[in-house]
Amino acid sequence: MEYIQATPKMLLLAAHVEELDRFKRRDGGKRAIHHDAFGGRVNVLKYLIEDMKDEIDVKDGSGKTPLFHAAIERRLDAVEYLLEMGANPEIPDDSNRSPLHYVAGRGHKDVISLLLSKGINVDVIDDFGAPLQYAAVASKPDTIKVLLDHGANVSSISLVQIFTWATLDHRVHRLLVMDFFHSKNVASGAVTKRYLYGYINFE
Repeated sequence: MEYIQATPKMLLLAAHVEELDRFKRRDGGKRAIHHDAFGGRVNVLKYLIEDMKDEIDVKDGSGKTPLFHAAIERRLDAVEYLLEMGANPEIPDDSNRSPLHYVAGRGHKDVISLLLSKGINVDVIDDFGAPLQYAAVASKPDTIKVLLDHGANVSSISLVQIFTWATLDHRVHRLLVMDFFHSKNVASGAVTKRYLYGYINFE
C-alpha cells in the first residue's frame, strides 16, 4: 500500500483503529513514529510510545531509529523526549553510523550535547572514523570544540589527515593541530587549548 501523507490527527486516528501500517512508506520502510520524530511532533510521539506502545527503537529500511531522524533534523524536543523514554543513542544504522556521526557532520552542537549527556562514547567508530573526523571534514570548528571538550581523542587522527583538513578551514587546523600536540604532551612552543579557545572567535 502506498504511503499516505499523514497529519498528526490522521496518525492518532489510525493508531486508534490499529491501521498504522497504512502510514508506512514502501520506499525506506518508515513508519509513523519515524515521520513524527523527523517532524518533531512530540505530542504524537507520546501517543505512539506511551499509549500505543510503539517500539521506540524500531528501525526503518536504512536501519535508522526514530532518534536518528529527530537528531538529524535538529528536533531538540523530540530528541530529549526519546532519550527520556529510553531510546538507545548508540544503535548504528545499516551504514554502521550512529546518530552522533550524523549530527557531528551537520554541526548540531546542541544535539551533540544531549546525546553525550547520556554517557555515550564520544569516539565511537564507523567505517570512516569517529564523530570528530566528520566535524573536521565538514569544517565545523564549533562542533570540534564541543567534541574536544567532551573528551574526543584527537590523537587517533593522523597528522596527515589533520593538515589535509586544515586546507579547508584554518580554524579546523588550529583546533586539531594544537589539541594533537597537547594530547602528545608537547609543551615546548605549543599553544594550550585554553589559549587557543581564547584566540578563536566561536560566536
